[in-house]
Amino acid sequence: MISNLIIRQAKDISRANEIANFSARYGVNCNGISAVSWENPHSSRRESGAFLLRELVRKINPACLNIQVMVELSAEQPDNVIVNYKKTWGLLKDDGINVDEITDKVNFERRGKVGLILSATGSICIFKDDVVSGLINNIDKLYFAIGDNVSKCSSVSNSEDWMKCVWDNDGVIFMLLCY
Repeated sequence: MISNLIIRQAKDISRANEIANFSARYGVNCNGISAVSWENPHSSRRESGAFLLRELVRKINPACLNIQVMVELSAEQPDNVIVNYKKTWGLLKDDGINVDEITDKVNFERRGKVGLILSATGSICIFKDDVVSGLINNIDKLYFAIGDNVSKCSSVSNSEDWMKCVWDNDGVIFMLLCY
């Protein structure tokens, strides 16, 4: 159990707040969205991220068993046969992440400046700590969501539009900040 949590709030993430500069640091450019930060000052996101995420989900919706996930690879990938065949989930599997436990996987690719920008969506059982931890420990642009209608957003190919879709469908997004 974590007992030394620091809780911070932002009434509108588009304005200066005590959590983060969401636009500059995370590319989130939305008005009228509130945020709450739960921080464990004695632990990194890699050490306690999966546990903290599970506890937050259980506080909001104790009956929730699955969370939606959006991943976007940080670096552009080369437009070659291997990348086009494996796509996001295949490349992550090759990096040792247990993606076989992720359901409803969808891969996306779009043109970047020098290569391909790869992203993907899927659904994960909140109790699959090895899957959740594997994603948390290896991916910077990683977002989780819960809500009755957020599965509608599984076909949205980039993280900013995916977040807007989740919020438009009354969902809650979890972003693990820092490293």
